[in-house]
Amino acid sequence: RLETAYDITEKRKYEKLFKKHEKTHEKLKRLESVGTLAGGIAHQFNNSLSVITGHLDLIGVKFPENPQFKDHIKTMLNSTEKMTQLTASLLAYARGGKYQTQTFILSKFIEETLENLKYKFPSTVTLMTDFSEKNDHVKADKSQIQMLLTTILDNAFEAIDKIGTIKIICEQEEIDPNDFNQLNLKSKKGYVCLTIMDDGQGMDNESKDKIFEPFFTTKFSGRGLGLSAAYGIVKNHNGYISVNSKLEKGTTVKIFLPIENISKTIKPKYNILPAKESFTILVIEDDESVMDVIKLMLKKMGHKVIEASTGQKAINLAKSYEGTIHLALLDFILPDMNGDIIYPFLIKNHPEMDTIILSGYAITEPVQKILDAGAKAFMQKPVTMAELSEKINELTEI
Repeated sequence: RLETAYDITEKRKYEKLFKKHEKTHEKLKRLESVGTLAGGIAHQFNNSLSVITGHLDLIGVKFPENPQFKDHIKTMLNSTEKMTQLTASLLAYARGGKYQTQTFILSKFIEETLENLKYKFPSTVTLMTDFSEKNDHVKADKSQIQMLLTTILDNAFEAIDKIGTIKIICEQEEIDPNDFNQLNLKSKKGYVCLTIMDDGQGMDNESKDKIFEPFFTTKFSGRGLGLSAAYGIVKNHNGYISVNSKLEKGTTVKIFLPIENISKTIKPKYNILPAKESFTILVIEDDESVMDVIKLMLKKMGHKVIEASTGQKAINLAKSYEGTIHLALLDFILPDMNGDIIYPFLIKNHPEMDTIILSGYAITEPVQKILDAGAKAFMQKPVTMAELSEKINELTEI
């Protein structure tokens, strides 16, 4: 009788690794699909909110002395602001949350944000801060950083049973060069570390491993995006977020953001125009309701409006229009082509024209290419009449 034996230890090892890799790949595909869906939903929401906020602004302008209108408008605008924060959360999860970045001192901004959020703090929770570092400049979107802080604080408050303490520390931290690849960090110029610690109930290992998954929650079903949105915000700002937690021992969240070298920050210089200056503005927008409200706002400001509902119509109009076009408001996603294809044709025919990208999505790589090519600004829908008026006066030359 002849028997043959094979050592399959290595085979089993690689089969296990393959299955783990396959499982991770499928998980990433699911996350990407949910992210795409979240971005699309946010886009539609922002378009609808543009119509609502635009008409509310127009009502306020038409009836400036009516106190009842003012009260109703204020209440509705507060509601739309909450919905705007929801879409910001969706876009953050979709890794599209970096809207309009600016350089600022993180610790100072955190202090200001905490002051504005005082009404949310339970009286039984003590909030402590340590902001010894006062030169921690970062380049980020303030609304996103505020949403990031609020999300983590909300989790911390809910983790504390009645009485507890939350400590927030902001300091520069050197990262070991060997850890850059492991943490997938790009910047080598140093990081600001924002640490948020609570002494609440903490989490077990199973929960901790799932906290960055979309819609995972230790609370009742349907609470929202939670830390998956926070993860999207931090990664989109080229940073890193970690969570250390133990049951009954509390939770520590660390957020690393690249330090910005302020000596390299150049503020653009634009001519500030009189508020009543009239311009010819090309609006490129496929949503009819959004187009209508933008036209009404611009005409109320005293501007002349020409319109195009598709990319091809915009290109044809730019070729045929013989007068000066001072400004284009360009919706990036159109039925026939995207803004990065349209923009070069517009500038070729009207080099005098400034461009504002006005989109329900956030700044993506193709949008950034248009900005790098010469477009003057990006505005995230919904925008108020005052914001649009200010930006037009800021950017458009006489």
